[in-house]
Amino acid sequence: MPDQAQRQTLPVIDIAGLHEGAKLVEIAAEILAACTGPGFFYIRNHGVPDAAIAARLYPGA
Repeated sequence: MPDQAQRQTLPVIDIAGLHEGAKLVEIAAEILAACTGPGFFYIRNHGVPDAAIAARLYPGA
C-alpha cells in the first residue's frame, strides 16, 4: 500500500458526477491528465463497497 508521501503526489479523481453524466467532460479530462502525467490515480466515490475491496485485497480475511 502506498505511504502518505506517495498518496499526496497522485491525483484523486472524484467520479460521483459521472453516474449522472453531469461532469463527464471534466472527469474525462482529469483522467487523461492523470494518465499522461503521473500515470496513476486514485478514484473517489466509485460506488464499490469497502467490503468488496477488502475481500479482493485480503481474500480469506
